Amino acid sequence: MANIPAMQFYPGDFWREPGCRGLSCAAMGAYCRLLVTLFDCDPPGTLTGTHDYLKRLTGSHDSEWSRI
Repeated sequence: MANIPAMQFYPGDFWREPGCRGLSCAAMGAYCRLLVTLFDCDPPGTLTGTHDYLKRLTGSHDSEWSRI
């Protein structure tokens, strides 16, 4: 599969989703980092790993990760 140079993101859809609107800043940052990582995976949309791996991907500290 050829690399796709960009992903579509619809801010209106994002903000209208109650679950996304209620995210803390830390959780929203982790969510966005995971979205970008999912886009960049081969194949796109597949991500596997332990909680420690996901914590590192999102740049979260232990105390943040437990809340996220």
